[in-house]
Amino acid sequence: MTWYLYTVISIFSIAIGNLYQRIAMKEEESNPYAGSIIFQFVLTILTGIFALIKGFEFPPINLIGYFLISTLFYGFGTLSYFHALKHIEASESTILTSIGGMVTIISAYIFLGERLTLFQLLGFVFIIASVGIVSASNRGIRWNRGIIYAIVGTSLYGLAVTNDTFILRSYDAISYTPVISFLPGLLLVLLKPSSYKSVIETLNNKRIRPLFLYCFFYAVQAVTYYLALESGAMASQMAILFKTEIILTIILAAVFLHERSHLLRKFVATVLVLVGAYFLL
Repeated sequence: MTWYLYTVISIFSIAIGNLYQRIAMKEEESNPYAGSIIFQFVLTILTGIFALIKGFEFPPINLIGYFLISTLFYGFGTLSYFHALKHIEASESTILTSIGGMVTIISAYIFLGERLTLFQLLGFVFIIASVGIVSASNRGIRWNRGIIYAIVGTSLYGLAVTNDTFILRSYDAISYTPVISFLPGLLLVLLKPSSYKSVIETLNNKRIRPLFLYCFFYAVQAVTYYLALESGAMASQMAILFKTEIILTIILAAVFLHERSHLLRKFVATVLVLVGAYFLL
Protein backbone atom coordinates (compact mmCIF):
# COMPACT_ATOMS: atom_id res chain seq x y z
CA MET A 1 0.00 0.00 0.00
CA THR A 2 1.47 3.40 -1.00
CA TRP A 3 2.09 6.11 1.56
CA TYR A 4 -0.63 8.46 0.28
CA LEU A 5 -3.28 5.78 0.75
CA TYR A 6 -2.12 5.32 4.35
CA THR A 7 -2.32 9.09 4.72
CA VAL A 8 -5.90 9.25 3.41
CA ILE A 9 -6.95 6.47 5.80
CA SER A 10 -5.22 8.28 8.67
CA ILE A 11 -6.90 11.63 7.92
CA PHE A 12 -10.37 10.12 7.54
CA SER A 13 -9.88 8.09 10.72
CA ILE A 14 -9.04 11.08 12.91
CA ALA A 15 -11.84 13.18 11.38
CA ILE A 16 -14.39 10.44 12.12
CA GLY A 17 -12.83 9.95 15.55
CA ASN A 18 -13.31 13.65 16.31
CA LEU A 19 -17.05 13.22 15.79
CA TYR A 20 -17.27 10.24 18.12
CA GLN A 21 -15.30 12.06 20.81
CA ARG A 22 -17.79 14.93 20.64
CA ILE A 23 -20.73 12.49 20.78
CA ALA A 24 -19.21 10.76 23.80
CA MET A 25 -18.57 13.96 25.73
CA LYS A 26 -21.51 16.23 24.91
CA GLU A 27 -23.93 14.32 27.15
CA GLU A 28 -24.59 15.98 30.49
CA GLU A 29 -23.62 12.85 32.47
CA SER A 30 -20.39 12.20 30.56
CA ASN A 31 -17.25 12.26 32.71
CA PRO A 32 -14.12 13.75 31.06
CA TYR A 33 -11.80 12.26 33.68
CA ALA A 34 -13.12 8.73 33.20
CA GLY A 35 -13.20 9.22 29.44
CA SER A 36 -9.55 10.28 29.42
CA ILE A 37 -8.47 7.21 31.40
CA ILE A 38 -10.45 4.81 29.22
CA PHE A 39 -9.10 6.46 26.07
CA GLN A 40 -5.48 6.11 27.18
CA PHE A 41 -5.78 2.44 28.17
CA VAL A 42 -7.80 1.35 25.12
CA LEU A 43 -5.30 3.17 22.91
CA THR A 44 -2.51 1.31 24.74
CA ILE A 45 -4.07 -2.05 23.89
CA LEU A 46 -4.76 -1.25 20.23
CA THR A 47 -1.39 0.32 19.45
CA GLY A 48 0.37 -2.24 21.65
CA ILE A 49 -0.91 -5.07 19.45
CA PHE A 50 0.53 -3.32 16.40
CA ALA A 51 3.85 -2.71 18.19
CA LEU A 52 4.12 -6.38 19.17
CA ILE A 53 3.52 -7.42 15.56
CA LYS A 54 6.18 -5.00 14.28
CA GLY A 55 8.64 -5.84 17.07
CA PHE A 56 8.30 -4.03 20.42
CA GLU A 57 11.39 -2.51 22.03
CA PHE A 58 11.54 -1.68 25.74
CA PRO A 59 12.23 1.96 26.64
CA PRO A 60 15.87 2.82 27.41
CA ILE A 61 16.50 3.55 31.09
CA ASN A 62 18.42 6.76 30.37
CA LEU A 63 15.29 8.38 28.88
CA ILE A 64 12.95 7.70 31.81
CA GLY A 65 12.98 11.36 32.88
CA TYR A 66 11.89 12.46 29.40
CA PHE A 67 9.16 9.81 29.40
CA LEU A 68 7.82 11.29 32.64
CA ILE A 69 7.75 14.78 31.10
CA SER A 70 5.72 13.57 28.11
CA THR A 71 3.48 11.63 30.49
CA LEU A 72 2.56 14.86 32.29
CA PHE A 73 1.95 16.76 29.05
CA TYR A 74 -0.16 14.03 27.45
CA GLY A 75 -2.06 13.20 30.64
CA PHE A 76 -3.24 16.73 31.30
CA GLY A 77 -3.51 17.48 27.58
CA THR A 78 -5.92 14.60 27.02
CA LEU A 79 -7.94 15.61 30.07
CA SER A 80 -8.19 19.18 28.75
CA TYR A 81 -9.35 17.95 25.32
CA PHE A 82 -12.09 15.81 26.84
CA HIS A 83 -13.26 18.76 28.95
CA ALA A 84 -13.23 20.99 25.85
CA LEU A 85 -15.54 18.66 23.90
CA LYS A 86 -18.21 19.04 26.59
CA HIS A 87 -18.46 22.74 25.79
CA ILE A 88 -17.57 23.36 22.13
CA GLU A 89 -18.26 21.73 18.78
CA ALA A 90 -15.93 19.16 17.21
CA SER A 91 -15.29 21.50 14.27
CA GLU A 92 -14.26 24.37 16.56
CA SER A 93 -11.99 22.15 18.64
CA THR A 94 -10.25 20.82 15.53
CA ILE A 95 -9.47 24.34 14.27
CA LEU A 96 -8.03 25.30 17.66
CA THR A 97 -5.62 22.34 17.63
CA SER A 98 -3.51 24.28 15.12
CA ILE A 99 -2.07 26.19 18.08
CA GLY A 100 -0.23 23.01 19.04
CA GLY A 101 1.99 23.35 15.97
CA MET A 102 2.98 26.85 17.06
CA VAL A 103 3.85 25.66 20.56
CA THR A 104 5.92 22.80 19.14
CA ILE A 105 7.95 25.11 16.89
CA ILE A 106 8.59 27.68 19.63
CA SER A 107 9.52 25.08 22.26
CA ALA A 108 11.71 23.19 19.76
CA TYR A 109 13.51 26.45 19.00
CA ILE A 110 14.10 27.08 22.72
CA PHE A 111 14.96 23.56 23.91
CA LEU A 112 16.20 21.70 20.82
CA GLY A 113 17.87 24.52 18.94
CA GLU A 114 15.67 24.05 15.87
CA ARG A 115 15.14 26.85 13.35
CA LEU A 116 12.63 29.68 13.73
CA THR A 117 12.17 31.77 10.58
CA LEU A 118 10.27 34.90 9.60
CA PHE A 119 7.96 32.74 7.48
CA GLN A 120 7.10 30.67 10.55
CA LEU A 121 6.37 33.84 12.52
CA LEU A 122 4.05 34.89 9.69
CA GLY A 123 2.39 31.49 9.99
CA PHE A 124 1.78 32.21 13.67
CA VAL A 125 -0.11 35.37 12.69
CA PHE A 126 -2.47 33.42 10.42
CA ILE A 127 -3.10 30.75 13.06
CA ILE A 128 -3.74 33.30 15.82
CA ALA A 129 -6.16 35.06 13.46
CA SER A 130 -8.00 31.76 12.94
CA VAL A 131 -8.35 31.37 16.71
CA GLY A 132 -9.76 34.89 16.92
CA ILE A 133 -12.35 34.05 14.25
CA VAL A 134 -13.42 30.86 16.05
CA SER A 135 -13.70 32.78 19.33
CA ALA A 136 -15.61 35.70 17.80
CA SER A 137 -19.24 36.48 18.51
CA ASN A 138 -21.54 39.39 17.78
CA ARG A 139 -20.15 41.03 20.92
CA GLY A 140 -16.51 40.56 20.00
CA ILE A 141 -14.07 37.83 20.99
CA ARG A 142 -15.39 35.72 23.87
CA TRP A 143 -13.23 33.11 25.60
CA ASN A 144 -15.56 30.44 26.91
CA ARG A 145 -14.51 27.45 28.98
CA GLY A 146 -14.40 25.06 26.02
CA ILE A 147 -12.07 27.28 24.00
CA ILE A 148 -9.71 27.68 26.95
CA TYR A 149 -9.64 23.92 27.58
CA ALA A 150 -8.94 23.27 23.88
CA ILE A 151 -6.08 25.78 23.79
CA VAL A 152 -4.56 24.36 26.99
CA GLY A 153 -4.90 20.81 25.64
CA THR A 154 -3.33 21.51 22.26
CA SER A 155 -0.53 23.56 23.87
CA LEU A 156 0.35 20.67 26.20
CA TYR A 157 0.31 18.29 23.24
CA GLY A 158 2.58 20.69 21.37
CA LEU A 159 5.09 20.64 24.23
CA ALA A 160 4.83 16.85 24.35
CA VAL A 161 5.69 16.60 20.64
CA THR A 162 8.87 18.60 21.23
CA ASN A 163 9.85 16.27 24.05
CA ASP A 164 8.92 13.28 21.88
CA THR A 165 11.24 14.55 19.15
CA PHE A 166 14.17 14.23 21.53
CA ILE A 167 13.08 10.77 22.73
CA LEU A 168 12.56 9.42 19.21
CA ARG A 169 16.10 10.30 18.21
CA SER A 170 17.12 7.11 20.04
CA TYR A 171 13.90 5.10 20.45
CA ASP A 172 11.50 3.36 18.08
CA ALA A 173 8.34 5.39 17.32
CA ILE A 174 6.03 2.38 17.01
CA SER A 175 7.17 0.99 20.38
CA TYR A 176 6.88 4.45 21.92
CA THR A 177 3.19 4.89 21.04
CA PRO A 178 1.70 2.24 23.39
CA VAL A 179 4.13 3.20 26.16
CA ILE A 180 3.20 6.88 26.03
CA SER A 181 -0.48 5.91 25.80
CA PHE A 182 -0.29 3.79 28.96
CA LEU A 183 1.71 6.14 31.19
CA PRO A 184 -0.69 9.14 31.03
CA GLY A 185 -3.60 6.82 31.86
CA LEU A 186 -1.67 5.46 34.83
CA LEU A 187 -0.85 9.01 35.93
CA LEU A 188 -4.53 10.03 35.92
CA VAL A 189 -5.46 6.92 37.94
CA LEU A 190 -2.72 7.59 40.51
CA LEU A 191 -3.69 11.26 40.85
CA LYS A 192 -7.31 10.32 41.52
CA PRO A 193 -7.64 6.69 42.72
CA SER A 194 -11.36 7.15 43.32
CA SER A 195 -11.79 7.65 39.57
CA TYR A 196 -12.15 3.88 39.15
CA LYS A 197 -15.79 4.29 40.22
CA SER A 198 -16.56 6.73 37.40
CA VAL A 199 -14.59 4.55 34.97
CA ILE A 200 -16.74 1.53 35.87
CA GLU A 201 -19.91 3.63 35.58
CA THR A 202 -18.81 4.88 32.16
CA LEU A 203 -17.96 1.36 30.97
CA ASN A 204 -21.39 0.14 32.08
CA ASN A 205 -23.15 3.06 30.42
CA LYS A 206 -24.95 2.29 27.17
CA ARG A 207 -23.29 5.38 25.68
CA ILE A 208 -19.81 3.85 25.97
CA ARG A 209 -19.92 2.86 22.28
CA PRO A 210 -18.98 6.32 20.90
CA LEU A 211 -15.99 6.47 23.25
CA PHE A 212 -14.75 3.05 22.14
CA LEU A 213 -15.21 4.05 18.50
CA TYR A 214 -13.21 7.23 19.12
CA CYS A 215 -10.40 5.13 20.63
CA PHE A 216 -10.52 2.75 17.66
CA PHE A 217 -10.36 5.46 14.99
CA TYR A 218 -7.63 7.33 16.89
CA ALA A 219 -5.57 4.12 17.02
CA VAL A 220 -6.10 3.54 13.28
CA GLN A 221 -4.95 7.11 12.67
CA ALA A 222 -1.79 6.62 14.74
CA VAL A 223 -0.86 3.31 13.12
CA THR A 224 -1.49 4.44 9.53
CA TYR A 225 0.40 7.69 10.19
CA TYR A 226 3.54 5.74 11.09
CA LEU A 227 2.98 3.34 8.18
CA ALA A 228 2.83 6.33 5.83
CA LEU A 229 6.16 7.62 7.13
CA GLU A 230 7.59 4.10 6.89
CA SER A 231 6.37 3.85 3.27
CA GLY A 232 8.18 6.98 2.12
CA ALA A 233 6.12 10.01 3.18
CA MET A 234 8.03 13.04 4.39
CA ALA A 235 7.17 14.62 7.74
CA SER A 236 6.68 18.01 6.04
CA GLN A 237 4.20 16.48 3.58
CA MET A 238 2.26 14.85 6.40
CA ALA A 239 2.16 18.09 8.39
CA ILE A 240 0.38 20.03 5.65
CA LEU A 241 -1.79 17.15 4.41
CA PHE A 242 -3.08 16.51 7.91
CA LYS A 243 -4.54 20.01 8.07
CA THR A 244 -7.21 18.81 5.64
CA GLU A 245 -8.53 16.96 8.69
CA ILE A 246 -10.02 20.30 9.76
CA ILE A 247 -12.05 20.70 6.55
CA LEU A 248 -13.18 17.09 6.68
CA THR A 249 -14.22 17.38 10.34
CA ILE A 250 -16.25 20.53 9.63
CA ILE A 251 -18.07 18.84 6.74
CA LEU A 252 -18.74 15.61 8.64
CA ALA A 253 -19.83 17.48 11.77
CA ALA A 254 -22.24 19.60 9.72
CA VAL A 255 -23.76 16.51 8.09
CA PHE A 256 -23.88 14.07 11.00
CA LEU A 257 -23.84 16.25 14.15
CA HIS A 258 -25.77 19.19 12.66
CA GLU A 259 -22.98 21.61 13.63
CA ARG A 260 -24.06 24.14 11.01
CA SER A 261 -23.77 27.40 12.89
CA HIS A 262 -21.20 29.92 11.61
CA LEU A 263 -20.05 27.61 8.78
CA LEU A 264 -18.59 30.50 6.77
CA ARG A 265 -16.62 31.65 9.80
CA LYS A 266 -15.28 28.12 10.32
CA PHE A 267 -14.19 27.76 6.70
CA VAL A 268 -12.45 31.15 6.76
CA ALA A 269 -10.63 30.09 9.93
CA THR A 270 -9.68 26.81 8.23
CA VAL A 271 -8.19 28.64 5.24
CA LEU A 272 -6.12 30.76 7.62
CA VAL A 273 -4.92 27.59 9.38
CA LEU A 274 -3.92 26.00 6.06
CA VAL A 275 -1.99 29.11 5.02
CA GLY A 276 -0.40 29.33 8.46
CA ALA A 277 0.55 25.63 8.36
CA TYR A 278 2.24 26.14 4.99
CA PHE A 279 4.40 28.92 6.42
CA LEU A 280 5.28 26.78 9.44
CA LEU A 281 6.95 24.12 7.25
